[in-house]
Amino acid sequence: MVGSRHTAGHNKHIPRTGLVYGLLELVSARRPRQGAGLDESLANKLQSKQLTSELSMKIKRIEHIAVALKNMDVVKDVLANKLGIAMEYEEHLPAHATTLAMFPVGETYIELLQSDSAESGTNKWIAERGEGLFHICLEVDDIDLSMRELRKKGVRFQTPEPLIGHGNCRIVFMDPATTGGLVIELAEQPKPAST
Repeated sequence: MVGSRHTAGHNKHIPRTGLVYGLLELVSARRPRQGAGLDESLANKLQSKQLTSELSMKIKRIEHIAVALKNMDVVKDVLANKLGIAMEYEEHLPAHATTLAMFPVGETYIELLQSDSAESGTNKWIAERGEGLFHICLEVDDIDLSMRELRKKGVRFQTPEPLIGHGNCRIVFMDPATTGGLVIELAEQPKPAST
């Protein structure tokens, strides 16, 4: 729903759009008034804690941006020799019939993907949409918790459980039909071995 609403005491029009509108409604409807009793202030704190507990999934960073290629050699050369980004590692994932190369940029990576199987997700993507940007990967603290939370919010996944992916991460892809067509991967880094 798009429109505007006039907030009491303000001469501003606030757009009515999704989460932003909902949060603004919550804040304006629940803001303690001067002289408000302790009970209203306590109710506001409890409401805030309830909202926080509903949003318990923690996204740490964009882990990587993936590029699907028929042959990654040209782009590897551009990244390494023209842009000066050293490749951190290259890895073949037999379960996915895919080879990947990871190039660190700040706190994230550019991931180049090349597959030797026509049935792989990478080559199916290339056949449908051509070479280029494929997906974004978000690092999460707990992939199982994240999947439970997202399922409650109507997001479906391409596999029922996480798989082992790059760098021994546990990974899962959201169904693009439930993410507006954007391919989003979640990744949980391997836990350090306890000593």
